[in-house]
Amino acid sequence: MSLKNNYDVIIIGGGASGLVAAYEAAHNSQSVLVVEKGHNLGGSGNYIEGAFAVDSFMQKKHADYHLTKEAALNEELNYSHYKADTNTWKQYIDGSADIIIKWLKDLGVEYFDVEPLGSGARTWHLFKCRGDAVINKVLAPKAKENGAVTGVELKNLENNEVSTVNGKHIILATGGYLNNKKLIADYTNYDANQLNPS
Repeated sequence: MSLKNNYDVIIIGGGASGLVAAYEAAHNSQSVLVVEKGHNLGGSGNYIEGAFAVDSFMQKKHADYHLTKEAALNEELNYSHYKADTNTWKQYIDGSADIIIKWLKDLGVEYFDVEPLGSGARTWHLFKCRGDAVINKVLAPKAKENGAVTGVELKNLENNEVSTVNGKHIILATGGYLNNKKLIADYTNYDANQLNPS
């Protein structure tokens, strides 16, 4: 597959976050290149079974649902011994119902129901299919409908040919940083030496 020399947005990583970024950029008429080193798009998002949210349209259908956003925030902060970033959790919880659950539904994702995790409140919105179907049947095709999204490697591993492309915006969506002690120390309140990533 041939590459253009210039793109509006280049996304390094074709996992769930990279594909959401690709969809949004393409939906806003940006030319997009997704670079993925793996054989498949989706990353660990292929294995998820549902999504977390508070105060969604699905939860409101259950008479036994009484969790407030404030209670969910306090539960998460307490669980982390108040080391988790409060503002990040607040933004995540505040947007979880509309930005995650409703947005995915509007894109065509079907849900089975919303269930509790263990003895907790109903916050787990179960997909009728696994995450790989959400990615491959909803996110990737929608991004392609609205722009040019291509999953390629910049170095062809069969012939070692290297291609260089330019982008106005570069997005790194290459996964978490649990195995990177420096990033944990620089950007979290956790002691990286006390974390066990395995």
